[in-house]
Amino acid sequence: MKSTTVPYYGELSPTFTVDAVINSGAQESQAIDLGSLTLVGVVTPASITGTTASWEVCVAGTTYLDIYDEFGNLVTTTLAGSRFTVVDILDFIGAQDIKVKMGSAQATTTTLTLVAKH
Repeated sequence: MKSTTVPYYGELSPTFTVDAVINSGAQESQAIDLGSLTLVGVVTPASITGTTASWEVCVAGTTYLDIYDEFGNLVTTTLAGSRFTVVDILDFIGAQDIKVKMGSAQATTTTLTLVAKH
């Protein structure tokens, strides 16, 4: 049996979190600047209203546009209360300024925790 040594390149990149706040009665979060990070997941509170989130990105200035995949489909993420949900990182590479847009208005002010990595 052949033994394989896995090279060590240092520590894995750290994980960063940022809060995305959606006010009571609203569907959309504030703008979130991820800098050079890429979104990898979302932590949801128990109190979340609705289960579908879509995403907007700012590519120039202050205009936010919905994110679509290469097939022309709106990028959505199915969420539920009190869980960590992974996202397809390929949908978010290069998306520095983003907003979360829920499919329905939030019953109370809701804070989603966005998880990002280098």
